[in-house]
Amino acid sequence: MNMKQLLKLIPITGLLTSMIGCNIASKITEKAVERKQNSLWLYYAVTPLIENMTGFDGETATFVPDFVNYPTDWAKFGLKSAVSKISWGRKTRTEMKFNESGKLTYVGNWFDEQRRYGDPIGFNYDESGKLRYMYNKRGIVDGSDLSRHSQHYGYDSSGRLISRDYGTYSKSYHYYDNGKLKSVDFVPRKEHFGHYYGEGDVYFACDDKGDITTMKRRISGHLLFGSARGELCSSYIHGDDGLCMGRKDTYILENNKIDSICSIESYTYNEYGDLASWTHESIVYPSKKTADAFTLDFDYAYDEARNWIKKVVKGDMIESLKSDLKWYGNIVKGDDGSLQLECYRTIKYYTDTNCKSHEQE
Repeated sequence: MNMKQLLKLIPITGLLTSMIGCNIASKITEKAVERKQNSLWLYYAVTPLIENMTGFDGETATFVPDFVNYPTDWAKFGLKSAVSKISWGRKTRTEMKFNESGKLTYVGNWFDEQRRYGDPIGFNYDESGKLRYMYNKRGIVDGSDLSRHSQHYGYDSSGRLISRDYGTYSKSYHYYDNGKLKSVDFVPRKEHFGHYYGEGDVYFACDDKGDITTMKRRISGHLLFGSARGELCSSYIHGDDGLCMGRKDTYILENNKIDSICSIESYTYNEYGDLASWTHESIVYPSKKTADAFTLDFDYAYDEARNWIKKVVKGDMIESLKSDLKWYGNIVKGDDGSLQLECYRTIKYYTDTNCKSHEQE
């Protein structure tokens, strides 16, 4: 079954409308609604039960510069106020650093306390604040030329990102007349093989409001089908306030007894724009059997800047995935005896005028 056949079997409009139409209708009012933006984790997660709940690693760092419709890198991660540093995780620790302009300067994802195993990703900017290089800091410990170990970025006369050069492939960026990003195209230079999370191999398109409508990437590895390679095509629908209300993922697999998997998801949010509930269902083809279906609920504790410092995730999938999730947080029993995931974040700020630095482990 090819992509066209699958999409005919499962029209995105019908599925998404049936699942989330009521949510979107309730969002539409006669008055203008303040537009919000989702954290990037909602869009590029390939392993949602881990990534959507915890967040980030060195490989997915390659996606960050593509989202040019966000005003700052703080906004890309749903952070409020002037965050200088944020870290989280348990056995796997992730750390992100920002400059005072809200630009990401460092991402580290470590698998041991001594930081021997992991990816330290650096971001280099020119005097005007434009990103010039993204690089793995391990590649320059010998003092070699930075440009030999990095991605390169090109801009037009108005300062808009128009190209990224990876060496083996590149990306080109296209814009609407109003300045919003329209699409990002992936241009391979030689035979390309899928890697875990695609390592930046992604195409996506936006509407003229800046909302993401489509993403495609090469994949390798997934909780549902092991180490299979293939392509993931995602489609999104947003509410009037800009938040993503629904998502359809279609996995087209190569050389696998499973031809494809279609996943449908819907989301609700709390007053701060953080995920409150997440409903998911996956259907396997050609058997048309349901692979999994679940609903997760999210509770938070916040600091004075309204950034969450504790997240509690509840749902029946916690039990079946506890061996994976324990790397990212604490698996504990709730009041009803069921297992839940608790994640903590340490956040530091450039100023304590309106907020304080909170540290909690």
